[in-house]
Amino acid sequence: MFKKLLVFAFLLLVTNSSLAQGPVTSQSNPENIDYYLLTVGLGEGIAARYGHTMIKMVDRTNLRESNINWGMFSFADPYFAMNFFLGHLRYWVIDESSRHLYQRYRFYEKRPVVSEKINLTTMQKKQLFDLIMENLEPENKYFWYQYFYKNCSTIPRDYLDQVLSGNLMKRFENEISDTNFRGYVRVNLNRPPIVAFFLDIVMNDRLDEPLPKWVEMFYPAKLREYLLTLPAYDDDGKPVAGSQLLTETRVIVDLEDVPPDPWRVHPWFLGLNLLGLIFGFGLLQIKQESKYRLIANKLGSISLATFMGFWSLFAGILGLTMTVSWMFSAHLDLYHNANLFLFWPVDLLFLAPSVSLLFSKKPGAPSCLMQMIYYTAMAHLAVIPLWVLACLFGFISQNCNWVIIYIAPVAIAHYLLVVYFFHKRKTEGG
Repeated sequence: MFKKLLVFAFLLLVTNSSLAQGPVTSQSNPENIDYYLLTVGLGEGIAARYGHTMIKMVDRTNLRESNINWGMFSFADPYFAMNFFLGHLRYWVIDESSRHLYQRYRFYEKRPVVSEKINLTTMQKKQLFDLIMENLEPENKYFWYQYFYKNCSTIPRDYLDQVLSGNLMKRFENEISDTNFRGYVRVNLNRPPIVAFFLDIVMNDRLDEPLPKWVEMFYPAKLREYLLTLPAYDDDGKPVAGSQLLTETRVIVDLEDVPPDPWRVHPWFLGLNLLGLIFGFGLLQIKQESKYRLIANKLGSISLATFMGFWSLFAGILGLTMTVSWMFSAHLDLYHNANLFLFWPVDLLFLAPSVSLLFSKKPGAPSCLMQMIYYTAMAHLAVIPLWVLACLFGFISQNCNWVIIYIAPVAIAHYLLVVYFFHKRKTEGG
């Protein structure tokens, strides 16, 4: 604790001395301003799992500083979740003080921060200054956030590309990364694992397309990595021999990244569900003369009802989510999902047979609802093999491999049991 207080006091001294004159303003002389790329490492929360990028402006003549932060949003917005789903989440840019910045990342978010000087000509500095000052105007500070294409890293990337005569895009638009969007979702959003589990299902084949390094710079660590490979450029867009675009690397907050978790498929989903279904079905098959029949039947009914009910909720909610997303969301990553061949909105109907297992006293003839459920199960059993074959032979470009291996068998077992109990009830009720 004492050590923390000493560091805190040191930061106050450092930041107080440099911030005595306040932030950079539109009245500053752009020629006297130095620019720094600030790269923030990964944190614990979902919003911190891609890292963060800012641009620091330092006026050498009067020690004014500004940290331009394009990552501002509000969880307090009552419509936050709905707006994020619809793809209309409003972010904004602020000029943040260094004191507040360093305290937040060291003591609260506990994330590393690295600084590099961006080597620009006088003309380039003026262009960047004008872009940033215009962006900070109240009427311009808001923007519609998109996690891959419009975020805290892509905006400074685009500004730098503009002042460097388009050299960033020219250099990286045709180089393909060794990962793709799905790789980033699986690894970086795998904390807690259930988040990546669901996102991997509901996001479509756009995540599997080859990822140009220009686009990959949505990820702050990659923006820094690729900029470190570039030279400085003159006002004509020509590389300056023997130069580097980023220099003077300095660790501002010396903490460890919260590392990405390795992607793990989830065999527990397959194992737990199949064991539950097999256990419940087996108990229901105990013969009439057994003294354990009543207890076994009750346990079997509860087990089957639980796992069949879970599947119907799981499949139905996913199917409904993907369908509604396709209809109403602005996120193109949620359209035309190949997993809709497995998850249908009408799968919520399969709650009926699970409830029937628990509460039905007599078999009786199948109702109209049960007949509709039966035909829906048969349709699933017909479609699933076609979907699997389409994926295996490349007719579907979306990566559905782990869904096929670890989820489709549960679906097949569920629909086979629905068909079995329908015929059983039809026979006993007839």
